Amino acid sequence: MAQHPGGPELIEEYAGKDATDGFDDFGHSSDAKKILKEYLIGELKDVRFNKFEINKIKNNY
Repeated sequence: MAQHPGGPELIEEYAGKDATDGFDDFGHSSDAKKILKEYLIGELKDVRFNKFEINKIKNNY
């Protein structure tokens, strides 16, 4: 986290959340996008959570 140019606070803000929009909105370089691919674990397709499930997940962390 200390190596992130935005600082650890930015990483902590998005921890456990989908940071795709924030990442894309910032306009990262192609190098940053390559680095990000190293950390990709997988992708979720067509997954929908209802509000109850989202709140339950948030409260457990």
